[in-house]
Amino acid sequence: MSLKIMVIAGALVAAPQCFADVITFDDITVPPGFDSHVPILNGYHSFNWNNFDAFYGPGTPNTGYAAGVVSPPNVGFNGAGQPASFSSPTQFTFTSAYFTAAWNDGLNIAVQGLDGATVEDSTTFVVSATVPALITFHWTGLTEVDFSSSGGTLHPGYNGTGTQFVMDNLKVNAVPEPSSAVLVGIALALLLSSRRFNRKIIRKMGP
Repeated sequence: MSLKIMVIAGALVAAPQCFADVITFDDITVPPGFDSHVPILNGYHSFNWNNFDAFYGPGTPNTGYAAGVVSPPNVGFNGAGQPASFSSPTQFTFTSAYFTAAWNDGLNIAVQGLDGATVEDSTTFVVSATVPALITFHWTGLTEVDFSSSGGTLHPGYNGTGTQFVMDNLKVNAVPEPSSAVLVGIALALLLSSRRFNRKIIRKMGP
């Protein structure tokens, strides 16, 4: 194997690639109906979920649950307006998500990105109860993202209370296990080596 091929393979092994995943919650079975929701179970899209439910948005009009639907029909939300989180045993990038308040205009959402017990990133933003807001993070090297919500005032015409927020089209980039990157590097190195060998044979057989 040439030095050039070994360098390419080594670079692939040392720098694992990221794979984008948009989590829409629409592949969770939520019975259509008013106030219909089910817990998001651990393992969904390879994450562990704490106090997040999937909600059938169209079944509950005149709420942020319906207004917050970006890709129909489901959204995620923090149960009872309490803190919620998702996590993974391996690092990932938290890229973006759409957020809407379920009831209160001017709802505050505080978000922290952690690597183990270390807080790597944090921010607080304000959302309405009628229009989804795309919030971009691009936080890398995380194993957990924590959410808490507070404040705001009830949107006129909404018949409910609470500090729940709605989340849809959550975009994350998962970093594969090192073994996956190793296999990719080896495969490419073998492919390049094979092509180089074939070119030598063709040159020898030529006129």
